[in-house]
Amino acid sequence: MRWRLILIGLMAFAALAWGAAAEDYVLVDAKDWRDVYSGVLYAKVLGLPDNFLVSERHAYILVDTTDPKLREIFYIRSDNPYAIGLERSFEGRGHTVETLRYGGPINLALAERLARDHGIDSFIVIDDSYGFNAISAAPYAVVSESYVIFGTSETIDDVIAFLDRNARRVMVYGYVTPEVAQALVRFAPETIDSGNRFDDNIEIHKRYLALRPRNQTLVTGGDIIEESLMEGFDPVLLLGRDEVPPQVREYLAKSGIETLVLVGNEFVGTVKNLKDTLGIRAFVKFGRTARQLSGTFDEIEGLDVYRLPEIQLGLEVTAARYNLLTGTLEVNYRNTGSVREFIRATITARRDGSEFTFGDENEVLIEAGKERTVGYQVRLDRDAATADFFIFYGDGPRALDRTLETSVPIQHVEVEDRCELALRGVSYDVPRNSFFVSLENGGDADCHADVELREIIIGGEETTLMTEAPLKIEAGAGLDVRIRQRLTDYDLEDNPWVRAVVYYGQREDALIKTIDETIELRIRTATNLIWVVSLVALLVILAFLFFRRRRKRNAE
Repeated sequence: MRWRLILIGLMAFAALAWGAAAEDYVLVDAKDWRDVYSGVLYAKVLGLPDNFLVSERHAYILVDTTDPKLREIFYIRSDNPYAIGLERSFEGRGHTVETLRYGGPINLALAERLARDHGIDSFIVIDDSYGFNAISAAPYAVVSESYVIFGTSETIDDVIAFLDRNARRVMVYGYVTPEVAQALVRFAPETIDSGNRFDDNIEIHKRYLALRPRNQTLVTGGDIIEESLMEGFDPVLLLGRDEVPPQVREYLAKSGIETLVLVGNEFVGTVKNLKDTLGIRAFVKFGRTARQLSGTFDEIEGLDVYRLPEIQLGLEVTAARYNLLTGTLEVNYRNTGSVREFIRATITARRDGSEFTFGDENEVLIEAGKERTVGYQVRLDRDAATADFFIFYGDGPRALDRTLETSVPIQHVEVEDRCELALRGVSYDVPRNSFFVSLENGGDADCHADVELREIIIGGEETTLMTEAPLKIEAGAGLDVRIRQRLTDYDLEDNPWVRAVVYYGQREDALIKTIDETIELRIRTATNLIWVVSLVALLVILAFLFFRRRRKRNAE
């Protein structure tokens, strides 16, 4: 009897183990990159072979080429697939197919399955607006036996409910909205968010190497899903499109990495630059052997890649005017992209018959679709005809990975700007959930001003707050510029000082003067108001009691 019980127990354990690892192969059929990423990462965390569809024709190539030994197929099919009825095709080849059909994002559905069936209890939360963060996190997720969850303002309630049930360890990687960051505080998450995607990528690259030392790394722009980028065999390092960010170059020089493998061929020039300057070996993975033999030799076909939505960046220099009265070159920049951009320009023009170079000491912020005029105090020849620009720009002050080279004709104008503006202080009004930047116009001309608060820490993350449009400040008057932003007590502790940048000028479309100061933040609370309200309430209560008692005496 005793041996029979042991045998039954062993059989039950074997059945449970088989049920938990029933899938031999994972196939993802979706047209949303988040579903593709979620399904592929599910397979990589479990160490299973996988594939994802990239076209209708691709579906039936896979039916012919999938190894017959992979009997149990886990077919992840979104509500917008490439193929219909694919299960029957695989079943006709002798495979058993379990289909996960889902009428919405499959990310949390797969996380539930990993937690329930495979005991995964470590999760990395990212914002799905930034595909490059998803690619950065994937190899580390595999080696740390973690799964990546998309946490957004729309999904955070479901994410919190899931983590409450299943999470032992939580990491927040890259930027997430303040709402998401605040909701995740209860899990005491490990956070990697410097406000810069390259710095964050370097940090998670280090975490990977601490778990699995390697002298080789994959390099990419972070805008594609491809098999090797997700499998976790090598870490992933992000490159800039036009330039290698200096922190990436410095990290590579000290990391002990000996070999770079570029996935795709869009960054060949960038990788060659690293190879030549750092002496690192470099290879390019640009194709694969054809899956269907069509002649004597196997042909090479392109990699199976799924393109992620890119952040659209674009910049133009629309005008350069040299103001002879003020000795200022007024340059008008236009952000033609879909997100805010930071720029740093180097400008070359002619002075005294020779070239003279000047430009931005600090990055200039331009909102998406907006223009900004920057004034450069410089003495130029009256007949200087053109200004040559070499501009680094990107979506963060330490992520200037794009470049623009252009020449712009210089217009000569004579316009006086008598605007005089002073920064008197910055405060935060707790009851009104707003910053107030106090400006004073001490001159005799009306002024216009744009205000920015740089390097503000909200939910542990650095951000920039700004006014939506230039504000007018009349001559001899002052103005408290309001910037709405809710801060928690923790946020207030993180911001004892703030950096205020004010662009101002007499002309609304040419704010060529700048104030850039770091100043102590004053906190306004409702303490006085509460005392006043409490005193009034007390007087009302006392008056009520007095008159009621008097009425009672009169009645007696």
